[in-house]
Amino acid sequence: QQQPPQQQHQPATQQITRPMYCEHCCLCTCVPEQEQPVEHLPNTWATDNEAGVTQVADIEAAVGDAPAAQAAAAAAEAPAPAAPVASAEVPAAEVAAAGTAVASAAPCWSAAQQQLLTTQQHPDAELNIVSTLKNDATALVSMRFLIAVLMIIVLLPVHVCLLLLILLMIPFWLITPACLLRCLGLEEQSNHEPAYMNAAYMSAESQVPEQLRGVFYMRNNPLDDDLVCFEHGTWDEEQKTLVLPVYVPHGWSFKQTVNSIVVLKSVGLLRYRYVFKFTTNESGALLEATVGLKVLCFTIPSSVLRFGMTDVSKDKDGSLWERWSVLFGIVCCSYWVERVIDAQGAATPYFEHVKSEVPVKCIVIRG
Repeated sequence: QQQPPQQQHQPATQQITRPMYCEHCCLCTCVPEQEQPVEHLPNTWATDNEAGVTQVADIEAAVGDAPAAQAAAAAAEAPAPAAPVASAEVPAAEVAAAGTAVASAAPCWSAAQQQLLTTQQHPDAELNIVSTLKNDATALVSMRFLIAVLMIIVLLPVHVCLLLLILLMIPFWLITPACLLRCLGLEEQSNHEPAYMNAAYMSAESQVPEQLRGVFYMRNNPLDDDLVCFEHGTWDEEQKTLVLPVYVPHGWSFKQTVNSIVVLKSVGLLRYRYVFKFTTNESGALLEATVGLKVLCFTIPSSVLRFGMTDVSKDKDGSLWERWSVLFGIVCCSYWVERVIDAQGAATPYFEHVKSEVPVKCIVIRG
């Protein structure tokens, strides 16, 4: 006895399934080259269903009184209609997976860096300085901002020259970057092999205190410089002061960008340098430094720009510093200075952060 039509058609109908997203990229926004745009196929789903039902009817006519299982097997062997490009909503899991793949291809901070930026608390730090800082009054902030605007207007010719320099260097950077670096007195180095930064001081007696020796990683620094070696500065033992120019060879590593090239050439012309004035405890260990910025013979007023660096390591050995900033009286996010290479040239546990978070290639001033 022949089964009811709905039971005969049910097995074959189960074979007719449709993906609700593009098979090329798992996103419904991608249209295969062989398919028509979505707006040209408004009734594609209904049409394909009718085609599937027609196929089932043809198979039943061919097999006659064969059991429904044989009809279902024949339907499985029949070619399925082409899958349409539907504009249905993509499953959330697949959208997240596709977004993760795109995000991993783009340069961005690691999850640990994002958490560090959000919490503003280093997991190894004994102290948290940024939480103790307070913003100045609104009137003072407005006045300092006005002073900064006036300074920018005064230095406007310099900014115009820098912009023209950037536009001039972009074609050379895209065509022959190595030649451009050589002509400008720069060179390419590796952030993952930073021994070149303090190699000259490993065999000689270093002037700077033990807490400042080695190579340090400026983790979460918003600018283009990643590594720094304080031993390239000049230490004044009596005043507990370190003068660290940015234009010294092999003193700083920068990302491979046109902006970094302009900065590295500008710091020499402007004699851009930092002055660290440290305080010490009873045993003479360095505790905290106020960091001043000097350009030519001028010092940026602390009321406009105030930097500081505090030893927040648990052993007070200089392995971890918090670098905090106050701009126009407004507290900014801190970043952390981690020692990644010690004075003997050995890598520290923090060097793993360099290998996972910092690009391999960098630009430095040629020595």
